[in-house]
Amino acid sequence: MPAKQSAQEYQSYLMRFRRVNEQPLVWHVSIQDVRTGEWRHFTDLELLFEFVSQELSATIPNLPED
Repeated sequence: MPAKQSAQEYQSYLMRFRRVNEQPLVWHVSIQDVRTGEWRHFTDLELLFEFVSQELSATIPNLPED
């Protein structure tokens, strides 16, 4: 990967999944943006997937209309 590749071309996250012995069992997920170091925490996988989807959608450049 080139050193100056933009956020529109490349996204990198570190995700950690930890199951907690609550009733019912719950997954705790930590996700870190490798570029910025920012951490986010989730206990709902649907919200995690929604966040990732939104992040990736936000990086898609606007294409010219025909």
